[in-house]
Amino acid sequence: MKNRVDALNHLIKENGYKSYLEIGFQYGISFNGVECEHKVAVDPNPLSDGCTHQMTSDEFFAANKEMNNVWEQLYDIIFIDGDHSYPQCFLDAVNAMETLNKGGCIVFHDSNPSTPQHATPTAHGGAWCGEVYKAIIELRKKPYHIETYPFDFGVTVLRPDLEMTPLPSTFANDYDTFDKNRNLILNYIQ
Repeated sequence: MKNRVDALNHLIKENGYKSYLEIGFQYGISFNGVECEHKVAVDPNPLSDGCTHQMTSDEFFAANKEMNNVWEQLYDIIFIDGDHSYPQCFLDAVNAMETLNKGGCIVFHDSNPSTPQHATPTAHGGAWCGEVYKAIIELRKKPYHIETYPFDFGVTVLRPDLEMTPLPSTFANDYDTFDKNRNLILNYIQ
């Protein structure tokens, strides 16, 4: 494996997943490369054709839950690669957990920024991961099982049905703390 599409296809095949949700379609590179029976993509401003739902992730999750507070559709694997701000990435993760089938997983892209410049709150041109790493730190404060492929700026897999020792609730989510503890936070897959 060398990139997020390889990782996603590996997870789909290994676990027999049938339904895939992608938050953040952009050009459709990941979406078009993923091989899954049922695929849905959400993006408010896709940059190419093929996005199935042109709306924000908040709008999508709200519409999916609209009827009597019951989820219309659940997914086996959810890929989060949309808004890279910490608050929105974390909210997407919370909503994704509520929309995930038992035994499913949530996958985050850009979770392993290699420099402080890659980890800025806003895009600046060039390689940019945003604050996804902060959402991962907050999720690691719960006993969810998290592991990360170190390639492609970090591809982190969260499995809420499995457990691991959480980080302390006081663990800081700034870049320096992340950089000094990235192996502990991201739990690299070898």
